[in-house]
Amino acid sequence: MRIPGSLLLIAISCAVAGAAAGQTAPAASPRSLAGDWDSSVNPQGKLVLHLYVGAGGTLSGAIDVPGSPPKRIVLSNAHLAGNLLTFTMPPMKGKVIEVILPGAKKMAGPFMWVKEGTPESSPPPPFEPLSQLAGDWESPGIGPSPLVLRLRLDPRGALTGAIDVPEPMAQRILLKSVKVNGRLLSYTMPDGIHTYQGAFSKDGRTVRATDMSTIDASWHRLRTAAQAAADEAAGNANPANGDWSGTGNYRANFPGVGLTKGTAALIFQFRSNPASCVVKLAGGNSPMPCRMTVSGNTVHIGWVMGYNATFTGTLSADRNHLSGIWTMGALWHWTGPMHIDLTRISPAP
Repeated sequence: MRIPGSLLLIAISCAVAGAAAGQTAPAASPRSLAGDWDSSVNPQGKLVLHLYVGAGGTLSGAIDVPGSPPKRIVLSNAHLAGNLLTFTMPPMKGKVIEVILPGAKKMAGPFMWVKEGTPESSPPPPFEPLSQLAGDWESPGIGPSPLVLRLRLDPRGALTGAIDVPEPMAQRILLKSVKVNGRLLSYTMPDGIHTYQGAFSKDGRTVRATDMSTIDASWHRLRTAAQAAADEAAGNANPANGDWSGTGNYRANFPGVGLTKGTAALIFQFRSNPASCVVKLAGGNSPMPCRMTVSGNTVHIGWVMGYNATFTGTLSADRNHLSGIWTMGALWHWTGPMHIDLTRISPAP
């Protein structure tokens, strides 16, 4: 967990603003602060602050941090001066400053604490209707294909979300607690620990992680909800979707082994929503991810992990046969491309 130095200025700014407005609240007492406080900035990754008062009125405390396993940070140098509570969080350097608001039920600072049992005010409404924010958003991934954040509305009008990860094996990650409060987007990963909080840009086309986010990501508007629905429909109509099986004859000339020949059995698995391509080679260790495109009746695989192979084939008129040329990577020492005829063995689920 990191505490950005810029956020420590919030408390000072609040104190100065309050004094300038002539709204200085009565000084808080250590006993009024004793108890448990919840962080209200990132509810999905809630921190809990425990404050204790010693016999002499001295303050001490600890912060519970969610994680696997969770941990407790014991505070040091806790000090109350008027309406400012300061403390340090070893081993992190720097002083945390919290401004105690009137009533001693809330503190405005890096963590925005609310004392347990305090009625919460309603969160601000989304800056735009959720229907305008639903759609697809993209962010750079670990490969050439971007990650895609899919924001959707459920039948009740609530926001749901998932992240499509294309590389190296395509997968869809379902998110928890997807919310928009004001200009802030938040969600929780399936582990219930890692959380995202991002701020929308003024034009609403970009979301950038705030310092309170445990996930560093920026999302850029890719498609509106209507465009995303059309893109899904087009993907689901991909004529290559499904499982394909076939065999072909190959020749290889391995150094020190000489000329050999044999039969290779291949299974292709093509999917949309999320888009994925997998190749299984009989005798191989595991399915290998690939990149596939379809143009008319032509199916092209430009890369297969592990085999560094390519394939270009043509779909039959009934869409149940795929005939083409498989070229194995140089490491396998095949003497040339292999012709293979594949038959659809099942449609995409």
